Amino acid sequence: SEHQFRCQRSTHKGERDWQAQQGWMSVLAVGAAPVDGVGWVLEVAHAKQPQLEVRFIVVANTAFGDHLVLLGAPDELGAWSVDRGINLTTTPDTFPVWTATARLPLQSSVHVVYKFATACQDGTFLWEDGPNRQLALSGDACVVAHFGRTSLVSNVLAHSFPALNPVCVVVWEAMCEQTSLGDTLCVVGSSQELGAWDAAKGLSLSTEKGAFPWWHGAAQLKLGAAPVTYKLAILRANGSIDWEDGVAHSLEPQHSDNSSSDTLLCRVRFSGTNRDASVDACKDGSHWQGKSSSHQVAALLEEDNLSDDRSTDFPLNHSFSFGRLTTLDPEFPDHSDLSFWSGAQRVSKAAGRCEDAYFISKCSLGVADGVGSMRDFEDHGVCAAAYAAELMARAEEALRPGGVAAGDSRAAEEKAAEALAFAERSVTACGASTAVVLEMSGGVAGVANLGDSGFLLIRGAASVQQPPDLQVVARSIEQQHGWNWPYQLMKLPSSLATSVTSSRLDSARDCDRYQFCVYPGDLVLLFTDGFSDNLYESEILEIVRVMLSESDPTLPSPDGSGLPSPQLLAMSLARAALQHSRNKIAWVPFCDTAKKHGYTTLGGKIDDITVVAAWVVAES
Repeated sequence: SEHQFRCQRSTHKGERDWQAQQGWMSVLAVGAAPVDGVGWVLEVAHAKQPQLEVRFIVVANTAFGDHLVLLGAPDELGAWSVDRGINLTTTPDTFPVWTATARLPLQSSVHVVYKFATACQDGTFLWEDGPNRQLALSGDACVVAHFGRTSLVSNVLAHSFPALNPVCVVVWEAMCEQTSLGDTLCVVGSSQELGAWDAAKGLSLSTEKGAFPWWHGAAQLKLGAAPVTYKLAILRANGSIDWEDGVAHSLEPQHSDNSSSDTLLCRVRFSGTNRDASVDACKDGSHWQGKSSSHQVAALLEEDNLSDDRSTDFPLNHSFSFGRLTTLDPEFPDHSDLSFWSGAQRVSKAAGRCEDAYFISKCSLGVADGVGSMRDFEDHGVCAAAYAAELMARAEEALRPGGVAAGDSRAAEEKAAEALAFAERSVTACGASTAVVLEMSGGVAGVANLGDSGFLLIRGAASVQQPPDLQVVARSIEQQHGWNWPYQLMKLPSSLATSVTSSRLDSARDCDRYQFCVYPGDLVLLFTDGFSDNLYESEILEIVRVMLSESDPTLPSPDGSGLPSPQLLAMSLARAALQHSRNKIAWVPFCDTAKKHGYTTLGGKIDDITVVAAWVVAES
């Protein structure tokens, strides 16, 4: 009943090849003895195989003009031909979530092999790193994935969506550092899909060595019901349950008219633990009502000019966005007596003017990297060096007592973001620059970072252990539109402004925001990409470790700790980066990034180098 059969004598290879091209599968008929090399052939024409509907949901931050393509071994996925793959789609409202639906044959015990690629505007293809993805299908399904993360942990296969129509696929990315080996992080909430407040039945999230402390998971929620409230809970290996502190998160799925199901990306942070919390207490509380369909959430973000890899103004316990808001400590200690002991080193590249700038003060730091290509427009009055320098001067002004970003009522990361926004508004020079601004208040540091400059928070220098066990406990992530194309602030003269019509310029509101606790003895590094492109973190830690071991405890320091001079530390770090940048056979982080984007390069990256080193010390 599933196949058509016909028997035919095949005497010519060309004829059989033609028949195979027409969809006939040739097998030697059982019992047919060959005569003079000619056999009887049973031709089997497969009837149309049952097909399944598979929806692919991919989180990918692509550059303007690029799009995502799904490619795989089956003919339905293009048979690995880039011209025949399935194009995923997004909109200004739903970006960075890309979606596509494919119909794939039901083949028991056969894995569908596939992968995603970025079709760049210049015609090139950028394949995601890692091994090919594999998918075993037994029914209609939805695949939730993150571009470039091909491990099984980073992807979710949600099978069989029959009765939930319409549905909202909610993707969770939760940050939780409080787990131990054998523990599981769960999303537990008011809906049946989230366990109906039974932690044992909640949605289990997954992590792995390369992803921790980020946990991933997805669930399908029925639309049209009451708002869904939920909390994160840690199921301990010993059977106990630790609920996160604070009121429950809340979301209200609303169906989009454009598709049969919607997608929501939800990034949250596990905010402390409360082992004594009861289920009823988790259900209660004033809930923030968030819009939930992907186009509605993205529209809310778009009002603030925010999209992927950018934070929101939502409270820390209710980070619900496409943004990155990293908080490393569940409770912020009150260390109002802390300040920075800072030093900086700036090294110019061999040719041309140094376009880096920085500022240091008692409780704030900043670094800017002027975009060198702006020198092509010097005839129009553009100067990236002057623009970067004025950005830093304005940001420092905003954070001084009485400045627009000063005061104790706002979080540290809000002050840093406001200082960056003030600098963008008030700068008079024309040019372009990346920028990172850090503000510390009350034992908490907040960072606003735009582009590929960045920061590191290194802890362990104050430890009595020798040699000190240094660890990077916080770091920034570069914001890139594409290969070597960082986010950047820009101000153009009127003679050039009218020619920029292709896309919206980046602004200070596009920055990533970070917030974390600091303690005496912590080391904060701010730097331009000329530093981070030439030194690995392990090399940075080794230099700091050597400086600590060689420091003279009898030399004066603000807190009497004997920490090495931040100026000498900044000089040593900048010198090491400079040496690597001049080494034509060195393998540096810039080579890794180039390889990831399909380019081959060897040797250091020639660039301006700026490092700000700041010890966190007690004022007393």
